[in-house]
Amino acid sequence: MARNISEFGNKPVFEEAEQQKVEDLLGKDLSIKGYASRTGETGEFLVINADLDGKNISFANGGRVIVEKLKRVAEIDEVTPDDNMVVMFKSPVDAKIKQIKSKEGRMYYDLVDSEEQVK
Repeated sequence: MARNISEFGNKPVFEEAEQQKVEDLLGKDLSIKGYASRTGETGEFLVINADLDGKNISFANGGRVIVEKLKRVAEIDEVTPDDNMVVMFKSPVDAKIKQIKSKEGRMYYDLVDSEEQVK
Protein backbone atom coordinates (compact mmCIF):
# COMPACT_ATOMS: atom_id res chain seq x y z
CA MET A 1 0.00 0.00 0.00
CA ALA A 2 1.39 3.41 -0.96
CA ARG A 3 2.12 5.97 1.73
CA ASN A 4 2.12 9.77 1.61
CA ILE A 5 5.40 11.67 2.10
CA SER A 6 3.66 13.91 4.66
CA GLU A 7 3.65 10.93 7.03
CA PHE A 8 7.43 11.35 7.35
CA GLY A 9 7.84 14.98 8.22
CA ASN A 10 6.57 18.50 7.68
CA LYS A 11 4.44 18.22 10.80
CA PRO A 12 5.11 20.51 13.73
CA VAL A 13 7.09 18.74 16.44
CA PHE A 14 4.65 19.88 19.12
CA GLU A 15 1.45 19.72 17.07
CA GLU A 16 -0.79 21.14 19.79
CA ALA A 17 1.49 24.15 20.38
CA GLU A 18 1.11 27.53 18.70
CA GLN A 19 4.31 28.32 16.80
CA GLN A 20 6.00 31.59 17.76
CA LYS A 21 9.08 33.52 16.62
CA VAL A 22 11.84 33.87 19.22
CA GLU A 23 12.06 37.64 18.68
CA ASP A 24 8.37 37.97 19.67
CA LEU A 25 9.12 36.27 23.01
CA LEU A 26 11.87 38.62 24.26
CA GLY A 27 11.40 39.51 27.92
CA LYS A 28 8.28 37.37 28.37
CA ASP A 29 7.89 34.87 31.21
CA LEU A 30 8.17 31.36 29.82
CA SER A 31 7.76 28.02 31.49
CA ILE A 32 9.91 25.71 29.35
CA LYS A 33 8.69 22.11 29.29
CA GLY A 34 11.13 20.48 26.89
CA TYR A 35 12.55 20.50 23.39
CA ALA A 36 13.12 18.51 20.23
CA SER A 37 16.59 18.41 18.70
CA ARG A 38 16.79 18.90 14.94
CA THR A 39 19.52 19.46 12.35
CA GLY A 40 19.28 22.30 9.86
CA GLU A 41 21.50 23.90 7.24
CA THR A 42 23.75 25.52 9.85
CA GLY A 43 23.77 22.69 12.38
CA GLU A 44 21.75 21.68 15.40
CA PHE A 45 18.76 23.68 16.57
CA LEU A 46 16.02 23.07 19.12
CA VAL A 47 12.27 23.34 18.78
CA ILE A 48 11.38 24.44 22.31
CA ASN A 49 8.02 23.72 23.97
CA ALA A 50 6.85 26.17 26.63
CA ASP A 51 3.86 27.80 28.30
CA LEU A 52 3.33 31.54 27.85
CA ASP A 53 0.52 33.06 29.91
CA GLY A 54 -1.18 29.66 30.07
CA LYS A 55 -0.87 29.08 26.32
CA ASN A 56 1.08 26.13 24.91
CA ILE A 57 3.69 27.44 22.45
CA SER A 58 6.78 26.31 20.56
CA PHE A 59 9.66 28.21 18.98
CA ALA A 60 12.94 27.35 17.30
CA ASN A 61 16.43 28.46 18.30
CA GLY A 62 19.86 27.24 17.25
CA GLY A 63 21.98 29.55 19.35
CA ARG A 64 24.76 27.72 21.17
CA VAL A 65 24.02 29.39 24.53
CA ILE A 66 20.36 28.35 24.67
CA VAL A 67 21.02 24.88 23.24
CA GLU A 68 23.72 24.19 25.84
CA LYS A 69 21.59 25.47 28.75
CA LEU A 70 18.58 23.34 27.85
CA LYS A 71 20.71 20.26 27.25
CA ARG A 72 22.20 20.82 30.71
CA VAL A 73 18.68 20.83 32.23
CA ALA A 74 17.99 17.50 30.52
CA GLU A 75 21.28 16.11 31.83
CA ILE A 76 20.52 17.21 35.40
CA ASP A 77 16.96 15.85 35.11
CA GLU A 78 18.48 12.61 33.77
CA VAL A 79 16.06 12.53 30.84
CA THR A 80 17.04 11.29 27.40
CA PRO A 81 15.51 11.91 23.98
CA ASP A 82 12.75 9.61 22.77
CA ASP A 83 12.70 8.08 19.27
CA ASN A 84 11.73 11.47 17.80
CA MET A 85 14.59 13.26 19.62
CA VAL A 86 12.10 14.92 22.00
CA VAL A 87 13.16 15.64 25.59
CA MET A 88 10.56 16.60 28.20
CA PHE A 89 11.85 17.94 31.52
CA LYS A 90 10.78 16.43 34.86
CA SER A 91 9.33 19.83 35.76
CA PRO A 92 9.14 23.09 33.78
CA VAL A 93 11.96 25.64 33.90
CA ASP A 94 10.99 29.32 34.27
CA ALA A 95 12.99 31.74 32.14
CA LYS A 96 12.96 34.78 29.90
CA ILE A 97 14.68 35.20 26.56
CA LYS A 98 17.16 38.06 26.47
CA GLN A 99 19.11 39.42 23.51
CA ILE A 100 22.71 40.24 24.39
CA LYS A 101 25.52 41.96 22.52
CA SER A 102 28.82 40.06 22.68
CA LYS A 103 32.24 41.67 23.13
CA GLU A 104 32.72 41.24 19.38
CA GLY A 105 29.48 43.11 18.68
CA ARG A 106 27.40 40.08 17.68
CA MET A 107 23.85 39.79 19.00
CA TYR A 108 22.73 36.47 20.50
CA TYR A 109 19.85 35.07 22.58
CA ASP A 110 20.19 33.77 26.12
CA LEU A 111 17.85 32.37 28.74
CA VAL A 112 17.80 34.24 32.05
CA ASP A 113 15.86 33.89 35.30
CA SER A 114 12.31 35.16 35.16
CA GLU A 115 13.05 37.72 37.89
CA GLU A 116 15.72 39.44 35.78
CA GLN A 117 14.78 42.70 34.09
CA VAL A 118 15.00 42.33 30.32
CA LYS A 119 15.13 45.33 28.01
